[in-house]
Amino acid sequence: MTYRDEPIFRSANTRGSQNTCGAFSPTRPGVIFITKNNGIDIWDFYDQSNKPSIQMNLASQTITYFKFQVKEVNASLKHQLMAYGDEADGTLNLQEVPENLRRPQENEEQEIQKFWDNEVIKCNYVKERRVTLQEQWQETVKAIASAKALEEAKKELGDEVEHVQEEKEETDY
Repeated sequence: MTYRDEPIFRSANTRGSQNTCGAFSPTRPGVIFITKNNGIDIWDFYDQSNKPSIQMNLASQTITYFKFQVKEVNASLKHQLMAYGDEADGTLNLQEVPENLRRPQENEEQEIQKFWDNEVIKCNYVKERRVTLQEQWQETVKAIASAKALEEAKKELGDEVEHVQEEKEETDY
């Protein structure tokens, strides 16, 4: 993926709450944790991209700190903890991340890379389409202005011809 100045994904507004920080899952490339003033939104892009897969409304204060720790128990077992807290009360919470949010899906890394690549393609299309529509709109405005100017010129010319004809008739009389 190449560097872009613009975002490649923008979620819908979260009405009634504000995002405060976020982190990618250290074990699942398609999962992002976004902390808010009233909880945590978990976006599992392998599952869906139109809304958070899980909304954890568990905070009594705005979450201002969020961090993961992955601890290997043995070769086949890893625990993933998330620590989050707030400045207002100084509360620290430590919670284990559920297995479905820490264990990668089959081919997840490749599938998520395809997803982000497609998002970039969509962003580029929308950007190009916006430019095309702007150009078409400007051409339409010019065409309307030209047509209006032509009508006014015809009207002025018609008025002038009518005036000349009236003068001729008057002199002939």
